[in-house]
Amino acid sequence: MHKQNNLVARLVRALGILLIMATILVASSLVVPNLFGLKCYVVSTGSMEPGLPVGSVVYVSDTNAVELSKDDVVTFYSNGMTVTHRVVENQQSERQIITKGDANDHNDLFPV
Repeated sequence: MHKQNNLVARLVRALGILLIMATILVASSLVVPNLFGLKCYVVSTGSMEPGLPVGSVVYVSDTNAVELSKDDVVTFYSNGMTVTHRVVENQQSERQIITKGDANDHNDLFPV
């Protein structure tokens, strides 16, 4: 009986350690990027599928709009929401960027 209790205790301890390690791994993937100036977002709609499926995590850094090119993926605010879509055209003379979700049929209604 003592050996069985010892085995159960070892298994519980091992599972506890694995749970702590998994928690640290998940937390560090969310916290460490902030130390390098990155913001973390979770894709909540299917507008960028299949490239960015719902539930994907994207890490975003600030970028000068002049540096953006066609097919770059950008994250921006629109109507109070955070949106991650692809650049269709960077109209630098008009100071606007035309975007579109990969799964969408049409460009976004409002330029960035």
